[in-house]
Amino acid sequence: MRSIFKKSIIVSALVFTSAGAISGPSNVPFQATVVVTDSISPSGAPACEKQSDLYGTNAGSGMTIGAGNASHLGHIAFVGTDCVRIIGSSKSGLPIFYFRGLEGALTITTDSGEKLYGSYQGTFIPTEGPVEDGLVPYKVESGQFTISNGTGLFANVKASGNLTGTEKLNLGTTGKGPASNGTIFLNGRISY
Repeated sequence: MRSIFKKSIIVSALVFTSAGAISGPSNVPFQATVVVTDSISPSGAPACEKQSDLYGTNAGSGMTIGAGNASHLGHIAFVGTDCVRIIGSSKSGLPIFYFRGLEGALTITTDSGEKLYGSYQGTFIPTEGPVEDGLVPYKVESGQFTISNGTGLFANVKASGNLTGTEKLNLGTTGKGPASNGTIFLNGRISY
């Protein structure tokens, strides 16, 4: 009888331990560094159609594509679509941009094929640095991200935090010239 009782305790402990290991950590630090390229399509801005509450002048539909590394995820691919608005200008007359991607606009894919979905927003402020190869230096201010669901191991993921970074933007309207590019950083908390 005593042997059966001991085996029951051991099996119960293994079941609870395995369930905890499968669910992942809860409310732990999360950081990602992603090297990106950006583009803005001034015509047919589908990312803006659902965002009638945005102020400013429509600059177009933005797309951000990149790759990098994230804590708890390893190597990642990053794709975001957003609505980009001109909300003012700097002292030197350069545009200040606000960007926002609604829920599902952000997809992060791990090397194992699992996906995390979310939203993001922020403001691009010119840094008044030197223009190189037609690219104007900007920094992200007041940026935020939220991850609300995913697939596989990350089916119940919740994450949020700050989005920062610097980019060199191609402000031309012809679509020609070098691609906008830079590095963005996600810094927050994650549970899965």
